[in-house]
Amino acid sequence: MKVKAKELISGQTIRVEYGDYGNWVKFQIDAVKPDGRYINVDCHAGGVHTTLAMEPEEMVEVNES
Repeated sequence: MKVKAKELISGQTIRVEYGDYGNWVKFQIDAVKPDGRYINVDCHAGGVHTTLAMEPEEMVEVNES
């Protein structure tokens, strides 16, 4: 299912292209923080912790499992 970045919530798992083209990674969301023009999404995948900056209307794939 796809949702807008502004609709994301902690605990969801998202699938994003990360680091290189074609490198799809599932990240678990730790926190969602509006920051002016962007939505900062604190998340992790295994030992990788990162913050993704997304536009509020950007569509993001959420894993339902």
